[in-house]
Amino acid sequence: MAALATLYSFIYVIFALIQKLRRQKCLHRLIFALHTANLVLVLNVAWLFYRTSAMTSYSSLRPFLTANLLCLGFSLVIGSLLLAGLNSKKLSARSKWSHLGSILAASILCANALYWEIYF
Repeated sequence: MAALATLYSFIYVIFALIQKLRRQKCLHRLIFALHTANLVLVLNVAWLFYRTSAMTSYSSLRPFLTANLLCLGFSLVIGSLLLAGLNSKKLSARSKWSHLGSILAASILCANALYWEIYF
């Protein structure tokens, strides 16, 4: 599930950047920030696994664990803002599914990070 959530976030960021380069209408900034935070979280976890395979000390991993905690908090705040604004705005069905998919991807990644205790 986490791999699918990561793939979804990666694809969303790539398409958003392509649309921005073509000077078309920019996608929703909160959703873009949420997907960027998801990718930062995944890259940070991958870096942590790489560093722990080299048997490094806990003090050298502490900044990365703190960064994971910040990414988790950032994702949860943005996800809750998107969820709260879902019914207040007049969105098309496609936009609502995009919002829900983004919230679901962030929830899956946050749940995995919390379950595996990859935070400070």
